[in-house]
Amino acid sequence: MDRTGYNPEFLGSGIKVPHPQISPRIQGAVYQNESLRESKFLDYIHYTLVMNEKTRQLLYVASNIDQNGYPQREEDQHKRKHDTWFTDTRIPTAIQLDNDYYKGVENPYDRGHMVRRANNCWSPSLAKSVVDNSDQDMVLAKREMEKANDDTFFYTNASLQHQYYNQDEWVGLEDVFKTWKLDKNGRLCIFTGPVHRPFDRCFHRTFDDAARIPSAFFKIICYIGKDSNKLETRAFLLYQDEELTNNRREGDKDNKLTNTKFAKYQVSIADIENLTGLEFDDSLPSSNPIYYNSPEDPNAVARVYRYPERVPILVKQDLVHDILAERATQEAREEDKVLKMVAALVNPVGRDSKKKEWITILNKSEKRVNLEGWELWNSEGKVIRLFGAINSGQSKRLSFDNQDFSLVNKDIHLVLRNPNKDTVDIASYTKAQAKKEGEVIVF
Repeated sequence: MDRTGYNPEFLGSGIKVPHPQISPRIQGAVYQNESLRESKFLDYIHYTLVMNEKTRQLLYVASNIDQNGYPQREEDQHKRKHDTWFTDTRIPTAIQLDNDYYKGVENPYDRGHMVRRANNCWSPSLAKSVVDNSDQDMVLAKREMEKANDDTFFYTNASLQHQYYNQDEWVGLEDVFKTWKLDKNGRLCIFTGPVHRPFDRCFHRTFDDAARIPSAFFKIICYIGKDSNKLETRAFLLYQDEELTNNRREGDKDNKLTNTKFAKYQVSIADIENLTGLEFDDSLPSSNPIYYNSPEDPNAVARVYRYPERVPILVKQDLVHDILAERATQEAREEDKVLKMVAALVNPVGRDSKKKEWITILNKSEKRVNLEGWELWNSEGKVIRLFGAINSGQSKRLSFDNQDFSLVNKDIHLVLRNPNKDTVDIASYTKAQAKKEGEVIVF
């Protein structure tokens, strides 16, 4: 069985999923040698990878899976027997992390398969004869699966993964796409790799020999959609952070991660490109439901009227990744800033003083303003809805009787929003101002 490696045309129907391009910022990290295909590709059975000589781990791997090539009967499946790992003699051993960095020492990091053994154990012979397998077909298929199994045990196909992360979340994600159910023909193209960031941890084998531990890992799954008959893509990013490395489920089957639970790890292709320096074909972002898109007129889409916006962060919906994301509020146009908070009594004199708090709002426009749908927020996330109206040039004093809202005696800002959820005015006062009993604060 030849090591033909990753096939970009594997999905069929004329769809091509090519290798990603290497951006200039990581070009210097790619191991290259004229003896390799196109000077950089290491081909194996069903997959191809590119090495990062700086980290001594792979840069990424591209693999093919044909779900029709998995035996239906458990007794025909190739079982994991014993792990014998090898260095790849096609490249220098100096740029491979061998067993001295994994199980050969006391550390919590596994040899994390980037192409999983079980997922790679499919047979082209079996895939070609799904309906009626002869004994001869099965003998050939088992031989092909055994070779595909063995070809995953190269150190080039491993990366440092914490044992809890490797044996829980990571294997859970691999289980999901081994039996992917959204595809039309059972064929998948998959990109996998580590993410290295400036805050990577290191494992020191000796005083002057350290291996970088990836901060995260990504997977991109490409397939022909069952309903769309077009290329569809899903991208996932799992950080190897404290939460996941400490999250051991102790084999609890009820807690096994499922397809739906991985929705929270879905990301855009642009996110992965920004983190890795890889540049994927344009067909991948456009076929991924979570995608980054720069419109011709981003201001019109997001209703951003000025830069920078003067909008305080009150709720988590105001924290967004890009200009297109839905937010709780935007700053209003200048012509729409018709109301203004002008003064407030924050700390009234006497007992039960909360009922005596007030804030005054001025209508500085030439028209009467209906307050239906207007809201007043404070920076603790409390909100009251306004009512009534204010005539042109007039003011209205708002009190807070029977309201779950108060003018707290500390540093705070108040936000006035119109019915469109645009921020019309912001007023602030300090704790020192609020301590002065009976004193009106003018904004």
